[in-house]
Amino acid sequence: RNINDIEWDMFDSDLSVLPTDINGILGLHWPNLLHSDTNKSGEVINRAAKFFLMCSENFGTVLSKDIEFCANQSLFYRFAKTEQRENETIIDTCALDMNKTYYISSKERVKSVSGADISVFEEKRNFITYALTPKTEKIILK
Repeated sequence: RNINDIEWDMFDSDLSVLPTDINGILGLHWPNLLHSDTNKSGEVINRAAKFFLMCSENFGTVLSKDIEFCANQSLFYRFAKTEQRENETIIDTCALDMNKTYYISSKERVKSVSGADISVFEEKRNFITYALTPKTEKIILK
């Protein structure tokens, strides 16, 4: 984790004090999403949900559904090597597990791909996030 601005045991956390353009992993724990008055925990959860929806609108941000998703995406971010050429993006995945799915965002629709299975994971206003499962160590997106 690289963003730990909220103590792990803090109830009624105010996530609005955090930036929404998170570059890395934001770690939270259950107490952060609860209120000391259990009747008000729904309010904390609703505020957190709004915060995460705002985060998800930032290019390159993918909300993790669980710890495995988070770990895989963190490894992709750290170890995949990308190279942008005139009309293509080349992704070197030789340091990654070829049996995992990773996620990439693009401001332009991917027209063709070689070296991976690809599908639309989610579409946002200004970009598309794709689910990408490598089949070779070199992926070419056009």
